[in-house]
Amino acid sequence: MDILVPIGIGFGSNLIIYLIVLGILKDKKRATSSTVISTILLIVASFIIGRWLGMGLLVISFGMLIAAFFFRVINSLTDSENNAK
Repeated sequence: MDILVPIGIGFGSNLIIYLIVLGILKDKKRATSSTVISTILLIVASFIIGRWLGMGLLVISFGMLIAAFFFRVINSLTDSENNAK
């Protein structure tokens, strides 16, 4: 149960990143790409930092990765519905 807290923090932080970039750029594909980039940057930073802090950042990045996949799926579903009309 304790592992869900950092995963939730990662999901929430990626949601905030997505909403900020979507508000600035008004483009769903670029906003989704920014969430993937932020996830990759945090994974690299966790390997550079290492030890316990790096492991915590890695768990947070897994939550960010889940959010990035979630946003990709939602964007692909909405794009396919728009293309069908």
